[in-house]
This record gives sequence, structure tokens and C-alpha cells, in this order.
Amino acid sequence: MNIDKKGDTDPHSAVPLNAGYTIQDWSTHEVLVSVEGINFIYVKDTKISMPNSTQFTTTFQSSTPDVEIQKITVNGVSVSNGGKEITITATPNVKSGNITITSPLPENFLAKNITFQVVNGAGLTQPVTVSQYPALYIGSDISADVPGGSQGQNNTKMYIMNSFVADFSTLPNPDEFDEDFGSGYSHYAANPALGASYASYIRDNAVLGYPLTDSEHAAIDTEENNRRISPHFMLASQHGTTTASTYTASRIKCRDYVERDATTGETYSDWRMPTQAEIYLIDVLQNIRICEVKGILEGNYYWSSNASGAVNFMDPRVGEGGKFSPLNASVRCVRDIR
Repeated sequence: MNIDKKGDTDPHSAVPLNAGYTIQDWSTHEVLVSVEGINFIYVKDTKISMPNSTQFTTTFQSSTPDVEIQKITVNGVSVSNGGKEITITATPNVKSGNITITSPLPENFLAKNITFQVVNGAGLTQPVTVSQYPALYIGSDISADVPGGSQGQNNTKMYIMNSFVADFSTLPNPDEFDEDFGSGYSHYAANPALGASYASYIRDNAVLGYPLTDSEHAAIDTEENNRRISPHFMLASQHGTTTASTYTASRIKCRDYVERDATTGETYSDWRMPTQAEIYLIDVLQNIRICEVKGILEGNYYWSSNASGAVNFMDPRVGEGGKFSPLNASVRCVRDIR
């Protein structure tokens, strides 16, 4: 554009201009690029959860058609592929295919943690982790508070019970009444028949569902509610161990109980008394031989939501000769995780 006149010093007086413009063609430059040697490995799912499932399939993409599965571990131990613990296959001789994980469900009531590497011929690696859970399993957090129990009750774990399926029909009878309690302790009141009756009660009567609570967050005492088992609940650590007391005192204990969780950094104050079915379940699990979690509750009587009488445990470690009875018992509080 060409300007052929000076502007006016008075902005209110316009000066006419003769202007012209020309649109020129767009100029381009051609650049030739040659891309060579790009290698990659991609796995769609690298953090896999298998709740109550024995098989999972994901996909991979690779720059080379030679993907392999290497360095498999189960719970931190190296295992061979195709053994009784796990089989992992990758579609052979392709750049894009499936990875299929086949693993039997854990029988020890714990999660199974699996790791492996997906590797291609270019030397690239993608780590994968798998968490496999049985229908009923036990986890744990660590308490930030000091255990309050006597007679060696110093476990800081806050056990977490998890149920994926509303069916307890396969729960086995307790079958371990000879584990080593340590020096000075004996199986002074082992009662396998009592344990079998608890397992039978759960198989025939337990209902999966969050227990109903009253205005003080106490599990209400009804026949139906006493049969409920929360699908996800936490048990107080042995910081919450109590001496013998009444149902009313135990109810107040759980209402006012507070415990800090070192694993999550949270403080919990929403505790309640466990239901009768939950107490039965805990006692059954800790006395099943293949269950790897032992010594969850070690006394001989514990209160539940059933106020008519405390639950007599089938194989207590502590409390021999004490003042515990169906109307004078300990309590270990629980809280629902929603």
C-alpha cells in the first residue's frame, strides 16, 4: 500500500487517500524427510486388576514382530511361565496382538501380586503389574498407634476384609488347631466342633451387605442385621485391644474409638461393633490352615452386635483362667469402607 499524502493534524478532519494493494501467490518450500529406525513397544493395560477372575486379555503393538514375555514374578518370587501358578502368552510373529494372563485364584485368602515384562527384538521393555483377588480375601493397613494389648498382643495391622461375591457356600470348616502359639501358650480351649458350627452358620445364613446402624453408629441388634457381613470392612489393630467388659461398655468403646492409619495418613472415628456373622467369619478364617493370616483376634470371648451374649472363640491363645464369659468379654471395633 502506498501513502501519497500527509495526515491532518486535526483528527476530526479526514483526508482522502488513494490506495491500492496486490495479493501475491503463496510461496512454499518442499522439505524431504526420511524417518528411519523408530522402535517402540506399547501395551494397552500395564496395571491390571483381576477381582475373582482367572483370565485377562490385553493388547500390544510393537515395531518388531517378536514380542516375548519375560521375568515373571508371583508375590516377589520368580516363576516359570506355564507352570501351575501362571501362564502368560503373547501372539507370536506379529506386530500387533494379544497378551493373555491365566492364573488360578489364590487359595490362601490373600491377593496375588504378579509382575512381568513385555519385550521385543529392538530391546524395548514394558513392565506390567497384575493384582489378582479371590472372592474373599484379607488385606491390611498399618496403624500409627501403639498396640494396647497384653500377653503379646502387639500386632499393628488393621486387617481389611473384602468380599466380591454374595455367596459364602464354599467357605471351608476351620481345620487348624495346632499352630505354634509361642513359648508359654497352649491350645487350652480348642473346640473344632464350635468352629464347624460357625462356618456352617456363615454358609447357610450370612448375607453380604453393609450392616444397618443406629443414631450412634452402632450396628443394630436384629436377627437379620446380625447375619450381615460388610463387603469391605476394617478391623481395629491391637491398639484397640480391650479387657473384659459389658456389652454396653463395649458399644460405647466403639462409638468413641479413634485410630490413625499410617498407610493412608487418615484418622478414623467411624467405628462400630462387628456383627455376629463378621465375628464368626474372622474366627473361621484365622483357623483355616491354608489361610496365611493368623492371630487376628486371640482372646476367648468377643462382643458382637448380638447383645444376648458374646462369641466364644474356637481356639484362643490368651485369656485362660481370666474373667471372660458370654456376658463379660472383649470387643474389637470395625468400620465400613465404602
